[in-house]
Amino acid sequence: MRTLRARSEERHHQLTHTKEEEYSAGPCPPDLETKSSMRLLLDVTRTIDHIYNSTPTGIDRVEHAFLDWLLGDEKPASIEPHFVITAANMHSALNADQMRDTLSTARRLTMSTEHRESQFEALLDFLRQPVAISDENFGAARFHGGTVRQKPTKTRIYATFAKALARGRANFKRLVREASNHQTVYFHTSHTQLEHGHMYRWLEAPNIRSMFFIHDVIPLDYPEFCSPPARKNHIGRMQTVADRADCIIVNSEYTRQRVLHYLTPDRWTAQNIFVSQLGVDLPQIASTEDVFTPDTPYFVCLGTMEGRKNLVHLLNVWRRIFETAGPDRTPSL
Repeated sequence: MRTLRARSEERHHQLTHTKEEEYSAGPCPPDLETKSSMRLLLDVTRTIDHIYNSTPTGIDRVEHAFLDWLLGDEKPASIEPHFVITAANMHSALNADQMRDTLSTARRLTMSTEHRESQFEALLDFLRQPVAISDENFGAARFHGGTVRQKPTKTRIYATFAKALARGRANFKRLVREASNHQTVYFHTSHTQLEHGHMYRWLEAPNIRSMFFIHDVIPLDYPEFCSPPARKNHIGRMQTVADRADCIIVNSEYTRQRVLHYLTPDRWTAQNIFVSQLGVDLPQIASTEDVFTPDTPYFVCLGTMEGRKNLVHLLNVWRRIFETAGPDRTPSL
């Protein structure tokens, strides 16, 4: 990763004079409990792009948590939230009411009976197919649900998003233009679109501070467990963060050390990469009668069907348990 480090160092020298005042303008991460007014620009591109998926991923849930917090009643009154959508040829920023309206419309369409039935039928079709994964695609097997009957719903959802983009375009330009007079922080909580560094040139505008959440560097550390383009894309994401971030947030000390491994030490140290461990929201169960309890011990494994999830190892472990303990004492998987 010498190229990434070299480019990061070069970019740092270019920005040293133009953004020196911004780096010293306040703490990073910023104090979200501050009494002074702050415009917080949360990037929700991943939420918009994945709204059609019936089950959110782990990274989706992180963005959803910040989104729900900013749309709820618990955020400080001093924070003025806006929700940024990063598209190929334009940017958009929705206010809270516009974001609620967009999410409500999209979720109403995706939760239709027609949509759920077509997804279930697509899943059954997938499960009936023989498993045949070539070496080239190993580690990248994914289930892409969908049938012809989904297209009308999908078209209506895309139309909703197109309206949202058009609605928020002028607002985005206004926020960038007025950043010199308002404390403005941009927060990107997913990896979505970060491989396209040119989409974030607007962060060069004066007085816009930026935070990026890096979840992992698995495509760099273990590219053999990811799809072929994953490593190249993640290099681009890390380069964008190295170029544009005022600070980086990670989910563990291990991730911080791995991120530091790929960044220039003169600009990035453990002091400006912050660990924020993710919380856990347990589902609310009305009563124990609603809980399914099988007669035999069991384990539940949740995750996408990808090589990096190490499912082959899990199956080998279960085979060993079955061979040594026998069928009656082997937990269900």
